[in-house]
Amino acid sequence: MKSRNTLDSFNYALQGIVEAVKRERNLKIHLIAEVIVLLLCFIFKVTVMEFIIILIISAMVITAELINTSIEAVIDLVCGERYNPLAKLAKDVAAGAVFITAITASIVGLFIFYDEFDNILQKKDEVIGFLPTELAVISLGIVFILTILFKIKRGRTSSLFSGGFPSGHSAIAFAAATIVLFLAANTAVILLGYLLAFMVAQSRCEGKIHTLYEVIAGGIFGVLCVIVLYQLFIF
Repeated sequence: MKSRNTLDSFNYALQGIVEAVKRERNLKIHLIAEVIVLLLCFIFKVTVMEFIIILIISAMVITAELINTSIEAVIDLVCGERYNPLAKLAKDVAAGAVFITAITASIVGLFIFYDEFDNILQKKDEVIGFLPTELAVISLGIVFILTILFKIKRGRTSSLFSGGFPSGHSAIAFAAATIVLFLAANTAVILLGYLLAFMVAQSRCEGKIHTLYEVIAGGIFGVLCVIVLYQLFIF
């Protein structure tokens, strides 16, 4: 009976995680980010100690988000639709805890991966040489036009950049960040470019203009378009 209770507790814990992922958009974003970070660990072959640090920090972010979700659920259960300043304070503090852990994780990741990105950029200059800035403007224009054509094909003929699949703002933002990746030789500038792109995508989700799926699709579309164009015209 004891082993069965232990197994039940394990199943309940997994069920709680699954339900939290279904309900919370931010938790989905964190999980996607964690997958990308883990892939970078294998690509860059980080040390065992660096990998352990990344695992601990990643677990802290996910745990904080899960605790935040549980606090919000309890407060909604107790207060319902009634406004309570203490309930608001509890939610804000819990969200602040998530924010602090996410920022800390970002800083740790930046310190661990910065040198690797910088080495790639130095080698990039030796291999591909000069990249014309004119192609940057052309690439953004092509991404813009393709996004509109894709939305029209899916039957969206009005408010082309106010919702729908894919997110046009995310496509252009990530296309611009990828252009900076090709043109700039400064790792900090490139990271800032992608940070701004992520902020644009996040704002589209927070404003409930796009779903997470539409934002991710737009970002991937913008990145792939620029990579293909630069491969065709430069390499």
